[in-house]
Amino acid sequence: MQNTVYTGVIAGTLGGAAKLAVNLLFYLAGIAKITTVHSAAAALLPKGTALGTPPSLATGLAVEWLVAVLLGIIAVYLLRLTGRDLLWLKGIVYGGLTWVFGYGYLATLLVPEPLLRPDLATSAAMLAAHLAFGLTALFVAGRYQIEAV
Repeated sequence: MQNTVYTGVIAGTLGGAAKLAVNLLFYLAGIAKITTVHSAAAALLPKGTALGTPPSLATGLAVEWLVAVLLGIIAVYLLRLTGRDLLWLKGIVYGGLTWVFGYGYLATLLVPEPLLRPDLATSAAMLAAHLAFGLTALFVAGRYQIEAV
């Protein structure tokens, strides 16, 4: 794919799907208390809104997708700067950095911390989900990006 934005949208969407799959796995297993969809909804909806309703979940999913797309586009530009070697390592680092800055810092500005981080297991599950995002997004971006002509 030659278009950087298009490649980034695909990489971000597939990375976001991987992140959501891992996150839901932990949530449905009872390990994580919330999903990133719940926390994304909480960031935008009025305080006290029920986060488990279809409209809230749809809002959270839209936010999650838009953030994943933005991060996918950034991933494509990063690969243009750093090359397409060691995609697995770059993916782990990228996913870890999105966890630290996104979940660790930015989310705390928008979501009450007791909701965002109810326990260690939820935070660990969020880390695993972000690592899945980074690995998938960087692999897709590196595999399908064609150098600019």
